[in-house]
Amino acid sequence: MGVIPFFYRRLHRGTFHPTGLDSGILMGAGHFKNEPGGSRAAGASPQSPFARKMETSGQPTTDASASKKPEAGAGIRSEARDEAELIALEGGEIPEVAFHAGLAQLEALGTEANDAERRLLEAAVVERYETIILRDLIPENRNSASFRSPQRAWINWRRLSLFAQSIGRDVSHVRAKAAACLRRYLEVEAGETALGRMNPTVGLDDGRLGQFMNELGLVDEAVRSAARAVTGRMASAAGQG
Repeated sequence: MGVIPFFYRRLHRGTFHPTGLDSGILMGAGHFKNEPGGSRAAGASPQSPFARKMETSGQPTTDASASKKPEAGAGIRSEARDEAELIALEGGEIPEVAFHAGLAQLEALGTEANDAERRLLEAAVVERYETIILRDLIPENRNSASFRSPQRAWINWRRLSLFAQSIGRDVSHVRAKAAACLRRYLEVEAGETALGRMNPTVGLDDGRLGQFMNELGLVDEAVRSAARAVTGRMASAAGQG
């Protein structure tokens, strides 16, 4: 997802405060005149389910004259909760882009994100990755327009792993869910291909699928057998083509 759509969503939600670069882009697009006048007042919008889940104590700081560095123990601003909700629900295929856009947006308000706000946005990135990884590991989604295949899920799992490592965050809960979904995906596709109903959609050859399975801890013979059935059918179909 590009950067400009994020600007448009913030304009629509009344949470956009343009930086110099943002203003230039919007003026070029003919939309700058639609910029809302200022941010939402604290508490003016209902709190999102994501924000409630990540609730922390403290009062929001929205004073534009505040120092660039937030004070220790500062609370979470309503704008930070909005940014976290955008990342978690509409963060696109590369959530880190939305994460850095969110940090820049908060800084444009006059104060860098404090530790609590940064953790909130980081948690939103993890949640977004979980959403798009599992989306591509659920066989019922194969006919959905948003479906990308387990190949994309593997790419996103690796991206999430690198992001989590960079911030020191545990994502074992995502790993466990992804493993369970991939196991079922392979079992479903192995059964379907055995009956000749459809060609596999896993999108990974035997070697790369094996790497993905190893990273998720799928090492038992039952799931390995299902994987071999799927990749074998893929190889056979490719040979016939």
